[in-house]
Amino acid sequence: MGLMDLKTRGLDLEIEDVVSTENSVETDVSLMSQYKDKLECIFKNIRYLDTYGRVDESEIRLSFQEAGENSVELQDGVRICAHRTNSKYQAGYLGNSVLELQRCLTNLDTAYAKVFKIRDETSRHY
Repeated sequence: MGLMDLKTRGLDLEIEDVVSTENSVETDVSLMSQYKDKLECIFKNIRYLDTYGRVDESEIRLSFQEAGENSVELQDGVRICAHRTNSKYQAGYLGNSVLELQRCLTNLDTAYAKVFKIRDETSRHY
């Protein structure tokens, strides 16, 4: 839709407004893409993803156990997060699945920050 289309529809927008909005959207998309790439790298390095890019639930459970956060509720939550994440798996593109994993684990419990920190420190020696 061009500027003329916008004016004929009663929307009197300046071209700078349209370009500014498009640039803002492109920046948001670019930042989200970079964020997903970083999450993929992090989750691979801390071994939350297997060689195919699917969630390795046993590694996440181990992280919670190592941090002393292994209640039945948390273990069930990890299972649910792994299932939800693996349902978004796409071969060759892990962006949506790693974002789902991050959101799910973060929303699971405040203990995840502690779990992640310990796992990050431990995995540096792999």
